[in-house]
Amino acid sequence: AIEALAVSRRAMAEQGIHLALAAIFGVVAEADRYFASQEPWALKKTNPERMETVLWTTAELVRRVALLCQPFIPGSAAKLLDLLAVPADKRA
Repeated sequence: AIEALAVSRRAMAEQGIHLALAAIFGVVAEADRYFASQEPWALKKTNPERMETVLWTTAELVRRVALLCQPFIPGSAAKLLDLLAVPADKRA
C-alpha cells in the first residue's frame, strides 16, 4: 500500500489517472488474495490471535485504499472511512 501511494502521487502529478487507479486496485487485489488465503473464518476456531491479526491487517489495507480513493470517489471513500471510524483529521 505504501508503494501504491508513491505510484499514485507520481501518476497524478503527470495526469496519469489510469496509472494511479491501477496501482490502487493492485493493492485491492493483493488484499483480497491475502484475506482469502488466510481464511480468518477457519482461524476463529484454531488460532483466534492469528485471526485478529488477519482482520486488523485487512481492515488497515481497506483504510489505506479508501484514503487513496478519495480523489476519485470522494463520497464512497468517505462512507468507507466513516464505517472504519477514521476521524476527519486523519483522512489526508
